[in-house]
Amino acid sequence: MNIDFETGTFTGWQCYVGNTTNPGGKNVITMGGVVNPNSSQHAIVPKSSLKDLYGGFAITPPDGSKYCIKLGNSGTGAQAERVTYTFTVPQNAADYQITYQYAIVLEDPKHSADQQPRFTAKVLDIASNTYITCGSFDYVATANLPGFKLGTGDVLYKDWTPVTLSLAGYQGKQIRLEFTTADCTAGGHFGYAYIDVQSNCSSLVMGTDYCIGSTTAVLNGPAGFAKYKWYNADKSVLIDSTSRSLVLSPPPPDLTQYVLDVFPYVGFGCTNSVVATVHARPAITFKITDPPGSCTQTTVDLTAPAITAGSDANLIYSYWRDSTATVTLTNPESVTASGKYYIQAASPSGCSELMPVNVFINQIPNFTVTNPPLSCPGTPTDITPAAYVKTASYALTYTYWKDANATVPLTNAAQLTVAGVYYIKGTSQLGCSVIKPITLSYYSPPVLNITNPTPVCYPGTVDITPAYITQGSDPNLTLTYWTDANATVPLNNPAQATVTTYYIKGTNQLGCSTVKPVTLSHYPLPVLTITNPPHVCYPGTIDITPAAVTQGSDPNLTLTYWKDANATVALTDPPTAVPAGIYYIKAVNNNGCQIIQPVTAANNPLPVLVVTDPPFVCIPETVDITKAAVTAGSTDVAKYTYWKDAAATTPLPSPTAVADSGIYYIKATTSFGCEVVKPVLVTVHNLPVVILTEPHKIYKPGTTDITLAAITKGSSPDLKFTYWKDANGTIPLPNYKNINDNGTYYIKGTNKYGCYTIKPLDVIVADLPDIKVPTAFTPTQGTNNRLFPFLIAIKKFTIFKIYNKWGNLVYQTNDLSIDKGWDGLFKGTMFLETYTWMAEGYDYTDNLVHRSGNTLLLK
Repeated sequence: MNIDFETGTFTGWQCYVGNTTNPGGKNVITMGGVVNPNSSQHAIVPKSSLKDLYGGFAITPPDGSKYCIKLGNSGTGAQAERVTYTFTVPQNAADYQITYQYAIVLEDPKHSADQQPRFTAKVLDIASNTYITCGSFDYVATANLPGFKLGTGDVLYKDWTPVTLSLAGYQGKQIRLEFTTADCTAGGHFGYAYIDVQSNCSSLVMGTDYCIGSTTAVLNGPAGFAKYKWYNADKSVLIDSTSRSLVLSPPPPDLTQYVLDVFPYVGFGCTNSVVATVHARPAITFKITDPPGSCTQTTVDLTAPAITAGSDANLIYSYWRDSTATVTLTNPESVTASGKYYIQAASPSGCSELMPVNVFINQIPNFTVTNPPLSCPGTPTDITPAAYVKTASYALTYTYWKDANATVPLTNAAQLTVAGVYYIKGTSQLGCSVIKPITLSYYSPPVLNITNPTPVCYPGTVDITPAYITQGSDPNLTLTYWTDANATVPLNNPAQATVTTYYIKGTNQLGCSTVKPVTLSHYPLPVLTITNPPHVCYPGTIDITPAAVTQGSDPNLTLTYWKDANATVALTDPPTAVPAGIYYIKAVNNNGCQIIQPVTAANNPLPVLVVTDPPFVCIPETVDITKAAVTAGSTDVAKYTYWKDAAATTPLPSPTAVADSGIYYIKATTSFGCEVVKPVLVTVHNLPVVILTEPHKIYKPGTTDITLAAITKGSSPDLKFTYWKDANGTIPLPNYKNINDNGTYYIKGTNKYGCYTIKPLDVIVADLPDIKVPTAFTPTQGTNNRLFPFLIAIKKFTIFKIYNKWGNLVYQTNDLSIDKGWDGLFKGTMFLETYTWMAEGYDYTDNLVHRSGNTLLLK
């Protein structure tokens, strides 16, 4: 059985040749009988490192097969080729499946579809003479073929792609594999394919064995399908639907099962469901040492024992291009390109481990340099683009230098503006390098002469486009105008340019240009310095012509005076006496340049003086006319002064204490000295005259009425009288109509202005008077040893006399002190007898009270 070509022959296969036509717009492939294999159309391809000429892919299939076949060739002539293989599905294989791989190369002449080159793969059920649909398809060259890429020229190619076909239900039946290639029907374009068939019945999922202790297990589904879905064993959980590879970290337990559903591109294969059982194998020792690199080495042998030194001795190695071990490295014993590859080590028990190995193959680099084209002076030139460097070997890192020994770095290789020879150094990954010169040259710049234009008065504009400005320059220059020296910001109005420095760019027919500055200048405007004239108080006029107003201005200016800022309306009022306002002075210098400046003639406002007459007062009170209430409501007042006359010539000496009624004057002055004078009325009323006549003196129980008109007769008329106990009139007298006790009381007379006078009034309501003397006394005893009178209601005591029985005066006094009474002695002798006494005094009604009697002197 040679279904997989592993005998290196076509044994078991039948070969055909024929041609392709398109009668009636339908493609027809006609084959002759069975022929012996023709090496130009049916070729056995042994395992090698060769790549397809048009697609650049490895012609050895990635499953590691020793042989595959090439069906067809790159020749033309409307050729067609076919191979078939017939086999019987085993009776006991209920889930039999077969996998074949193909790689296709089709030239695309862009004919109609019936004329295009093509490849077909078909699976025939011989008994029913019907093709199994999902395993049969027809690739016709077209730009939108799924999975195809554009190769050299107009060639489309598809790298190795597997097709797995389930033959469940075909037990005991004969099945025929049929592969066909054909050129275009016009005979001018080719089509061919590489084909391999797998003979083993192992799972399509690779990587099901992992080593105990590994951190990751990677399951790889078969390549070439449009879509993959990974499930758990009972398909209750969708694990991944984005990748051909399922990465399991950490690896699952031994014998864990996963289900992979694969979906082909529409019309190009069969949907299939594959069960993968994971096996945990005993761990292995697997070590990788990267092979050394050098500048002269051309190939590396990844199968060399030194690379896997230190690994277990019984390991089987396979070599891959990717980290999931899906793309086979076909020539591991002679790797010619630097890069990262992968070695997979497998133990006899099935445990495998994949590790990267880094390959550095460094030949002496070689590249050619193309000098950049001539450009205009100053044009930044980038010598780094790949267009100037063509690598003759493999990828290099380029650096740029000023010298041939590459010791002085060129820091601005992408922005060179100076002609000269520079150097490019190409360095490989291992540091091997070669240095090549690159020459930068420029055209000669155009000649551009500039004559600056005549100055104008500020802020006038200047036309910088006249021919005289660039006279003497190269002819036929295209002139443009700019605001910056790099000519990046255009000047929009060169015919009306404001004064500054601009730039003219002259460009010749080669596109080279020279940029030169053109300087615009102004005659200076006259300096006109305005100092506003001093303010005057409203409504005075102002003189705006004094030299002080324009002091600091340029000399010899011609000055005129105007009402408006454009100096179109002349000032009709004499400028020496204008009312308040803004006016304009125009100054013209000897160059005819002029400037207009405003001058402000201003009135200072008068203060607003509001005067409220102060309340009247009564003598001896005074009035303070400086109080805030007197001028409340006034504004813009910096100072008040006080005067006796309306002209404010006679100062009022004491405005805080005005004692006389009259009209006085207040002057309000602003901070600018403007003033207003207004009168203020001061009223000081005289006190009323209160004359009191004391009422008659009476004895108790009589009372006195002090409201009688006779008491206040002679006082000012129309007074209101009130009655008080104290001189300040604070304690009211409640019984002023029935006073029943002696005392000084007070009557307050108030006139209609509220002015008043308080006067005292003595009222006598006296007790009945009496003088009493004891009828006996005892001078020698401790008590009652002095004889003196006892006074009752006596205001003034005048005399106390004692006589003996012979009428002689023995004692007299007017002193009421107890110790001044008579002690019973007369001329030093005490006589026990009866004495006669006499006492006198005045009572509170000023009546004389006289009393007399006898007193017995006892021892």
